Amino acid sequence: MKYIFKLEASPINFNNSEVFNSEAFWNYLNKLGVQLTSINIYNESNEFVAYVITTERKVGLLRFYGSPVRGIGTDFQGITIYDEAVWNTIDILVQQFGEFLIKKKLTPFRLLDNQISKESFNNSIWNVLASNRYILDLTQSEEEIKKGFHYKSATYEINKARKRGLRVQFVSDISYFLDIHYSHLLDVFNRKGLPVPHTKKRLETLFKSLAPQQYLLSITINAEDKVIASNSYLVGKKFAYYYTGASFSAYFKDSPNELLMGESIIELKSRGTNYLEFGRGMGYKRKYGPIEKQFTEAYTLNGDWKLKLLEFVELKLKSLRKNKTYKRFFASKINRLIHFTN
Repeated sequence: MKYIFKLEASPINFNNSEVFNSEAFWNYLNKLGVQLTSINIYNESNEFVAYVITTERKVGLLRFYGSPVRGIGTDFQGITIYDEAVWNTIDILVQQFGEFLIKKKLTPFRLLDNQISKESFNNSIWNVLASNRYILDLTQSEEEIKKGFHYKSATYEINKARKRGLRVQFVSDISYFLDIHYSHLLDVFNRKGLPVPHTKKRLETLFKSLAPQQYLLSITINAEDKVIASNSYLVGKKFAYYYTGASFSAYFKDSPNELLMGESIIELKSRGTNYLEFGRGMGYKRKYGPIEKQFTEAYTLNGDWKLKLLEFVELKLKSLRKNKTYKRFFASKINRLIHFTN
C-alpha cells in the first residue's frame, strides 16, 4: 500500500462520529487565529482516508510542528482515521507519514495518539514514549461506578462534603463560569508559583465555541454564598475529557474536589457518555476506579534540532527565575524533551 500525503487548507471531511467533534475544535482554533494546516492522507485510488491537523509553534530557536495543538489533548488530535480500512495497514501508514514529514522538513513533529499503539511506531523515524492515561468506563450501571470509588479517599470524602452543606451547580452562563473558574485556577497556580497554563481569553474562546452545541460541561461547588471549586469537561459523543479543575485552598478540608468529580461522573453518564478521559499523571484520579490505557507520544527528530534544543536549554536555564517550584516545573519539561534526543 502506498499512501499519498498532501498539505491542504483543511480536512476533506471531518470525522465527528466516533469520539469527538473535530470540526468544532477546528472552528475554535480558527477563532484564536491559530495557523492550521491539514495533512490529508489518500490511498492508492486517491480516496481520502485520514488526516492530521497540524500547527507550527516557535520557541526561541526551536520550531515545532505537530498535533495536538498546545493546550488541547483530545482524540481529535493525532492521526484521525476517516476510512476504517486504514487500520489494516496502519504500520505502513505511520512509516510513510514519517518519511513524508522528513521530506517536507516538517520536523521535529510531535504526535500524540491514544488509538494507535506504540508498536506501530517501531521504526527508524519515530522516537516513542508510551505512558498511561486514566479512563473511566461509564457504560457500567451507576451502582457499579460508585462501587469502583475508593471508600476512604472518594466515597467518604463525597459524603463528608454533602454533610458540610456543599452544593453542586451545573452552570450554563459561560461568562459567569469563566470568571469564577479562572479565579480558582489563579489561586491554585499562584500558590505553586507557576503560571496558569491557559490564558483567560483562550478558555473563553474554547468554552463559548463548544457550549452552544452541548460540547461543554461546567460545574461548580458552592459553600453558603461562595463558589469554592469548579471543573470543566469537553464532551463528545462517546468520550468526555476532564479539561480543567481547581478550588480555593482554604476549603480543601471540606472535600469540594471529591464532590465535584463524583457528581460530574454521574451527570456525564446521564448524558449518555460512554467513557470519561482523565488524562495522564496525577495519581489522585485512581480513587474513582478508572482503568489505565496506553497513550503514545511520538516525535520525529534530526541532528540539527538536537543541537538547537540543547542550546535553548542552556540559555533558558541561565535566565530562569529564582522561584524553585517554577524551576523544577520547567526542568521536568526539558528533561522530557531531552529524552528524545538520546
